[in-house]
Amino acid sequence: MQINSSPMKTTYKISAVLLIAMGIFINACQKDTLDPATPADSRDKYTGSWTCSETNTKTNKKNVFTVSISKAAANSSDLILSNFNNIGGSTAYYVKSSLSGSSISIPSQDILGDQISGSGSIAADTKINFTYTVYDPNGTTDAYAAIYTK
Repeated sequence: MQINSSPMKTTYKISAVLLIAMGIFINACQKDTLDPATPADSRDKYTGSWTCSETNTKTNKKNVFTVSISKAAANSSDLILSNFNNIGGSTAYYVKSSLSGSSISIPSQDILGDQISGSGSIAADTKINFTYTVYDPNGTTDAYAAIYTK
């Protein structure tokens, strides 16, 4: 008994197998789609100098000054806000805060005898809205609303 296989059928079979193998190979070699604009550290886009427009919500007194935001080395979600509430002047007093998504938390902390706490929300890469309270040791409490812009 002799098997009669035409050369045309053999060519089709080989072509079909090669096409399937090439499809699998090409599909497996697709380029990863990592966004090179995404920073390795989510805090990177918030570091630098910011202009703070602060309003004391109790007295309606407005104040504009510069705040510097940097990354805290101890924790990968913490930020350092130097000259927060304009308390630093030419010295390096700062407030510690934590970044989580688009929220910034300012836990209660003592700065030059005042208790400061508050929160912020990131409106854009160039705008942060803050509300915070400053309790002074003499019993005065001031509440602030501030907009940071870059």
